[in-house]
Amino acid sequence: RQLLPAPDFSSLLLSSTSDVNYDQTAEPNTELEARLHSLWCELLGHTRIPTTASIFSVGGHSLLLMQLYHRYKTTFDFDTQALNIAQLFKHATIIDHARLLARSINNERYHREQWFPLSLTQGSLSFAQERIFLDEQVRLISKDKNVYAVPLIYRLSCVLSRLSISRLRRAFHSLVVKHSILRTKISTDTNGVLIQTVLPSTDCEHGYFGFRVTCADDEQANMLEMLRCSDLFDLATGRVLHCQIIRQHAHSFDDNDDQLSDGDIISFNIHHSAFDGGSAGTFLRDLSVAYESDAALPTDDHALQYIDYAAHERRLDMSASADFWRAQLDGYDLERGLVLPVDRHRLSNDERSSRAWVGQFTFDDDLSRSFLSFASSRNVTPFQLGLATFYAYLFKLTGGQQDLCIGSINANRYRAELRDMIGMFVATLPYRVQLDPNGSFEQLVEQVRGRCLSILEHSHYPLQHIIGSHHAPAFLETMFDFITIESNVEQVNLGGAMLESVALEQSDSIAKFDMMVTFVHSQSIGISCSLVCSQDLFDDTTVQLMTDRFSCLLHHLFNSALFTTEKQPLCQLSLILPHEQLLIDAMKNNDNH
Repeated sequence: RQLLPAPDFSSLLLSSTSDVNYDQTAEPNTELEARLHSLWCELLGHTRIPTTASIFSVGGHSLLLMQLYHRYKTTFDFDTQALNIAQLFKHATIIDHARLLARSINNERYHREQWFPLSLTQGSLSFAQERIFLDEQVRLISKDKNVYAVPLIYRLSCVLSRLSISRLRRAFHSLVVKHSILRTKISTDTNGVLIQTVLPSTDCEHGYFGFRVTCADDEQANMLEMLRCSDLFDLATGRVLHCQIIRQHAHSFDDNDDQLSDGDIISFNIHHSAFDGGSAGTFLRDLSVAYESDAALPTDDHALQYIDYAAHERRLDMSASADFWRAQLDGYDLERGLVLPVDRHRLSNDERSSRAWVGQFTFDDDLSRSFLSFASSRNVTPFQLGLATFYAYLFKLTGGQQDLCIGSINANRYRAELRDMIGMFVATLPYRVQLDPNGSFEQLVEQVRGRCLSILEHSHYPLQHIIGSHHAPAFLETMFDFITIESNVEQVNLGGAMLESVALEQSDSIAKFDMMVTFVHSQSIGISCSLVCSQDLFDDTTVQLMTDRFSCLLHHLFNSALFTTEKQPLCQLSLILPHEQLLIDAMKNNDNH
């Protein structure tokens, strides 16, 4: 092993303008393969891709594959019963996709029912909207009113032309006019049922969104103070969007000064009931277009709006999904939580706060390459591999619990009509795995992959129906997510001014759950991991120790991933830290003497 040359992982870390290592024999052989090759190159940013290459080996991930699936549906007009996304995950090359599509297109017995606009101004909430609203009102009853704020924060850099505050405000107005979810209020009808009402676009000038300009030397403190404002959102009046501009130079501040300069901060905050991570690309694209043109965005009175989606969703036949989720949770006690190393217990939900301790670490280059190489070689997504790693960690952290059920999320944009829509679509779902302590990590990865693929077909089934009368199931307190940040969200061009993404300090995170583990993968930073744990249950020292143990396990699994660790039984994995192992070895040596 020591004599082998260092492996080359460069193909796993390609920039968006690179070509992959191209095999001349793997060119498109049919018209359908050529069309798919063109779509792949467009989405992945390459000029040529071998038709025999897995999408995960050429820079793809689960979100991109879902976008590709939507493009297939738009282009070839097939029904999800004829070809579901799980099949594309299992067979992930251009040749495979061409074969599956050819069979689906020729299948005449399926016809996809199109979702038409309903021109509604009032209707039921979507299931995701309802879940967020109720969770904020019932489970998260802390005094922090902005626990479900979604912040998009940018710093101005490379200002090639002046950025106008008044013009930005007009662009905001255009956004709210085009996307009705950004001017939708939530209330109850006379029967006490939650409903949403779209407010007239003609009244947008009168406060459907907040807009503030301040000046501060401490930008982080200012942003956090803004997030804690009790009047940031008002769902009862339809105010779900807020923009704050933070000038960095007090001496240059003038109430009449309409121009922003390098270093100034623009913070967009949107309530989660109206917005999710998949909405960011559309939001920023339309904001850029509206600012550039300084005119109203083109609107289509016959375009599908979020309230239409909510109505169509509630008409779906979900009987097959209901059966699927009953089988998934058969025999599992939803009230039984994981045996985590807490420092104290919460006596009731009334004692819940949103205060958090945060542990975090960043993958070094070797760990990133090894992690991505492992995922590519096993044809799994980074999300699936990260989830398998978290299961292995929980198995050891809980002292050997084998039936593990945690919460995780799915983008849930399962139709082409939803791809560019702003709104809340994300599904929170139980991910249960019954692992074999004598099985290997490699087997666990394959088990998790299969579980994730089966869930994809039923991710639209609402959590409210899954949990039934269990209003606070234990699996919702341990959450996992893997976020891939696209380049069009990291950097935004507003009329020649470049906006670069700024992160809030993790130490000021909000704890929505007892434990939330999040992987973040971006081109600029690489892969990082954070553990956000509730101060109600954990001390800071405990959280930092759990973080160190998770980092240690990741290094143990993936620094040796090309050799034998993945074959090792899970029960033999260790969370012992290096300095603890040295102490144990020293004590053993003393005993021997």
